[in-house]
Amino acid sequence: MKDITSTTFGLLIAYLLPGMAGLYSLRYFSTNIKDLFKAFTGTNANVGLFFLVIFLAITFGLIITALRWVVYECILCKSMSLTNEDYEAIGINKEKLIAFRAATDEIYRYHQFFGGMTFAMPLFVAGWFIRNYNSICDARILCYSVGFIAIWIVLVFAAIVSYKRYVTHSKSIMGG
Repeated sequence: MKDITSTTFGLLIAYLLPGMAGLYSLRYFSTNIKDLFKAFTGTNANVGLFFLVIFLAITFGLIITALRWVVYECILCKSMSLTNEDYEAIGINKEKLIAFRAATDEIYRYHQFFGGMTFAMPLFVAGWFIRNYNSICDARILCYSVGFIAIWIVLVFAAIVSYKRYVTHSKSIMGG
């Protein structure tokens, strides 16, 4: 069996975690998803249910990834991106390819996580507020809202900074 590597870990944080957060958030809006998670976390859990939840989370993570790509890479960070020439610079140089893959695993996957969570988190917060609005006081709503906005801003900033860092490192590797 293959060991867990930084690539495996990177793929988990890039696709599975935002997808699972988004899928879990849907339980506020769908009784089917709520029942699925109730069974998943209860005594009725089994291997088939485990794989179903994982596959749904990965699917949702890929949808979130498409949204993240459009917002961060095509709009917010459009001026800083890798070009076809950058990729061609790798050529058949094995050392450059290894270094580029390491930069992808060590930097870009975090950008994918931070950016993906900027889409999953509002879904969760909206559902939570809708479900709990009548049972919490206005002061707590204000505190929760400020906390959510602060965390969301940090995630947006982290997504932008990590993407720019990834592009800078990748261009250095490809040109170096």
